[in-house]
Parts: sequence; structure tokens; C-alpha cells
Amino acid sequence: MKTSQECQSSEFVRQERTKMPNTSTHVSEHRVHLENSDSLNYYLDNGGDITERDEKGNTLLHVTIFYNKDDESKNGPLIEILLRRGADVNAKNMFCETPLYLAIWHSNDVALSLLLAAGAELVFKSENALHLAAEVGYVRNVELLLASPRCDKELINALDYDGYTPAYRAALTGHKFSLKNLALAGADLSFKGRDHTIMEVIFDEITRPEDWIVDLLDEGVTCEVGAQKHSYVVDLSILAPCTNERQLEILVDIIGAANLQEENVVLQHPLIEFLLILKWSKLCYFYYYVLVTYTVFALSLSFYGFSINKLLGGCKVCDVDEFYYRIEFYRWIATLSGFLIFCHVGLQCIMNPRKFLKFDNLLTMISLIAAIVVVVLGEYFGRLKDADAKGPDWMLQVLSFLLLFTWIELMSLLGRLPALGYYAIMFMSVLKNVLKVLSIFICLLLGFALSFSIQFHHSPEFSNPWKALVKTTVMMAGEFEYTDLFKSHSWENEYSLIIARFLFLLFIVLNSIVLMNLMIALAASDIQTLQVESHARKMKKQAYFLYHMEKVLLCKLLTSDYIPRLLARFLKSRSKIKTRYQINRSMRHSRNLPNRLIEHIKRIGKENKKVVH
Repeated sequence: MKTSQECQSSEFVRQERTKMPNTSTHVSEHRVHLENSDSLNYYLDNGGDITERDEKGNTLLHVTIFYNKDDESKNGPLIEILLRRGADVNAKNMFCETPLYLAIWHSNDVALSLLLAAGAELVFKSENALHLAAEVGYVRNVELLLASPRCDKELINALDYDGYTPAYRAALTGHKFSLKNLALAGADLSFKGRDHTIMEVIFDEITRPEDWIVDLLDEGVTCEVGAQKHSYVVDLSILAPCTNERQLEILVDIIGAANLQEENVVLQHPLIEFLLILKWSKLCYFYYYVLVTYTVFALSLSFYGFSINKLLGGCKVCDVDEFYYRIEFYRWIATLSGFLIFCHVGLQCIMNPRKFLKFDNLLTMISLIAAIVVVVLGEYFGRLKDADAKGPDWMLQVLSFLLLFTWIELMSLLGRLPALGYYAIMFMSVLKNVLKVLSIFICLLLGFALSFSIQFHHSPEFSNPWKALVKTTVMMAGEFEYTDLFKSHSWENEYSLIIARFLFLLFIVLNSIVLMNLMIALAASDIQTLQVESHARKMKKQAYFLYHMEKVLLCKLLTSDYIPRLLARFLKSRSKIKTRYQINRSMRHSRNLPNRLIEHIKRIGKENKKVVH
């Protein structure tokens, strides 16, 4: 027999599990006593030892579980006799397998039911019964274990020798029905293994994972039918389990694991929209704080740049002292608001450094650099009232670019509003496709620019290739200036004029007609596609934004002892929502919940009716 230390070794469990199927082919000396109930009773009545073991350490209870698993007429009665006669339900053979272990491995649900009723241990040395049942994938066994009063949330989310939960095991082996039962019983779908989240495993191992998730989410909407009335109940615990304080973790994991087509299917589900609407109602105040702070930053930086530009431009009617105090005021407002934004962005960077280097975050960092530049410029230009010399021109040029980036970031921040999210997605989608087209046709643009710089070298706009490129790009928008190009110069010969006109005509056809119409057609096509996919993209964008905001509110810095307890409790309460809601009259007339969403919830609820007393 193996010692308890050997049984507990995870390496031993892996090695011995490969031998388990051989158990059913083992010819035990006990088999002769297990032909039927009479032979077993005769053996026990005539001095047979119920605790006797064969050469592999199997008791009578072990043997009858794997020998008679397919014969229900023998299986149940024989096990009942053994249990009634005092058989040890937790006895281990030489492989450290209990009768319950064998019942699960051999998918013997009759034996499992009787052993559970007899009080068999659910926890083994390196795993529990749910881990094994999830790996085997026999749904009936999983249901029996979950129905046991001894099966609680702690057991459902316990870790095995590999650090996996039962749900993670079920996902690894692709047993989607067992996984669904575990999820409905409270399994944490935000669990992350050594290398992958459980959602990544689900999308890798389960066939049509998007349909499985939609089917699982449907279970969160029910219609409770009573004697007097019926009500629709929305249970968000599938997406926001109590085991994880970050209630958007599962949704973000789904988005991260799914491809574009799978996202479009899953994110259309009303349960996800319902969750995001409720989360937004809790977190929107912090968004408005960030929005107001950034607006103040953008305005103060803009007024600062305008005041400096006007002062350096030599405004004759301006009071230099008044402008100096204005510059100081705008400088300090921009510095203070920039510092507040830096704190917010810094927290995001600390909590998730890998995902920080995105377009929006990079623009924010550039805008924060603008705040530092503002301080430097302020110190320099503050002495201009006592000096006649102008400041360095490069500083003004840098400030002009930083102002542009600041307002672009503010536009992106406004796109986080649910009401404006669609338009932000539309703008970014069209912009990406236009840039793709221009990246291909830049060669055509360069070719015409160089040709025009030779043909129209007499014109100042085409005096060098760089000016020619800028002028050619402007001509794409329709400013051809044909008369100025051809009438303001006397051509040396007729052939040069013909070639120049031919190139100009070719430019109008290829760039101004073909290329511009192509980009317009692409933009129109993108808008039509967005009308189909915009809802899913909007949900995705909003989910990521709310998730990052939730992480900031729940970070250790804001919940540490250095933060006043009342403030920490308030921040935590604003990040949490209830997970169970009843669709009542006030909720149906709420402005936050669209009628389309309510009707979709009711339609799903009617398919999941539940009688309540």
C-alpha cells in the first residue's frame, strides 16, 4: 500500500492515473462473490470479511463498482448490501483510489449516488471529486456531486495538484455540458491558470464557443411564475461572480479570447449590455471627473498658448502686465489639472503596463508632456515683460503640436460616452481605411509631385520636391489653380505645354476622381458595415474603459490604510453592483434601459420559466 505522502504527490497522481483503466480488466479474487445478491449475502453470512483486500488492495466495494457498472440489476443492490453491512466508503486501494473515485472514473452514477448518501469523502489528497468528474465529463456524475449538500462554492472553486479548478479541467478536456453545470453552480469563470485564462481555454478547446457562451448567458434570465403574478429576473452572477471583486473580469477575458466573428455573436447578448449599463451608472461620475479635468487642462493649455502667441506677436493695444498674469494663471491651472490626469494615467500604467502603450494612452502621455513644457515655457516667458527678446521659436512649434494632440485626446475621451460611442467608432474605422488607401497610393502622389516640380519649376509652390508634395496633396482636395499654373508663365515650346496639360489631366482623373471616389466609397461601405457591427464594437470599447476604471478604484493604493476609511468604502461601493435584478415597472420605464433591451430580456425569460411558490 502507498503511504499518504505518496498519495499526495502530484507526480504520483499523474503516473498512477495512467494505470487506472487497467483496473476494470483486473481479475480480482473477490469477483466470485459478486455474481448476485445471494452469493454476496452467502459469503458474508458464512464468515466472509467485508474489509478483505485482493492483491491490488481492492475491497469488495471497489470491485463491484468497476465490475458491475453496466449491469444496474446487480450494481445498485450489491452496493446497498455492502454499505448496509458496514463497508468502508473511504477505503483506498494500492493506487490510492477510494470507491467514490472509481465510481466517478468509470461513470457509475448509481454507485456515486449511493456513496454520496453514505457520506463518502469528496476531497482526495491532491484534488476533489469535482476535478475528476469534470475531467471524465460524464454529466450525470457532475450533476450528482453539485446536488450534494456538502458541495459548496469552496469545493467548486478548489485547486488541484496542477493549480486548476474543476471548471478549468472541464474546459481543458472540452466537456462543455459539465462546464456549463459548474458555471451555473458558481464556478469562477475569471480563473486564470499558469499560462491561460479559462476563457482562452474555452475558446481553444470547445467547439463553437460563442454559442456555448450565449446559451450559458441565457440561463441568467428567467421568468418566475407565481400564483398571482410573474416577474422577469436577471442574474448577473455568471458574468460577475462573488468570488472576484472585479465584476468585469470575465467579460474582458471573453473579449480577449474571442476573434472578431465570435465577439459579434457574444456581445449582442442582452445580459452583457445590461451589465455594462448598470456599471456605467455606478462609474459614470468618475468618468465625468476625468472628462472635466481633461477639459480644464485642454482649455487652460489653449488659452496659455494663445496668450503667449499674442504677447510675442507684439500686440500694441495689450497690457503686458495683464497678459503676464494671465499667462501665469493659465500655466498653473494647466499644471494642476495635468498632475491630476497624470495620477490617473499613472495608476493605469502601474496596474497594467503591457496594455498601456495604446493609441489613446500614448496621446495622453504626450499631453502630459505638454504640461511639463508649459511649466518650462512659463518660467521663460514670465520674464518677457522685462525683456524685448523673443523666446525660442521651436518651443512655440512644439506647443502647437501638443495642443493638437490634447484636443484629439479630448475627442477620444468624449467618445467613451455611451451616446457618442458609435460616432467615435465610425470616425476611427473610416480613418484607418483612409490611411490604408493612402499608404498604397502614396507612390502615385509622390510621382505626380515630382513630375509637377519639373514641369512647373517656375512656380514657387513647386520650387522643390517637399513644396511640390504639399501642393499636390492640396490639389487632391480640388484646389487645382489651372489658370495660375498655365497662364502665368510663357512656355518655351508647344510640346512642353502639351505634356504639362496631359500630366495635369492625368492627375485629375487618377487622383481627384478615382482616388477620392474610392475613399468616399470605402467610407460609405465602412458605415454600412458599422451599422451591423457597431453595437458589438461599442460594447467592447465600453467594457474595456469601465474595466480599467474599475481596476483603478479597486487598486491597493486607494484601499490602503493611508486612504480615509470612509473614502475607501465609498470608492469600493461605487465599483460594485448587485448581481440579481427583478424587471419591475420602474425599471421598464427607466431612461437608462432601452425598450429594445427590455423586450429582448423578456423574450429570453419566457423560454426559461421557473415556478415559484
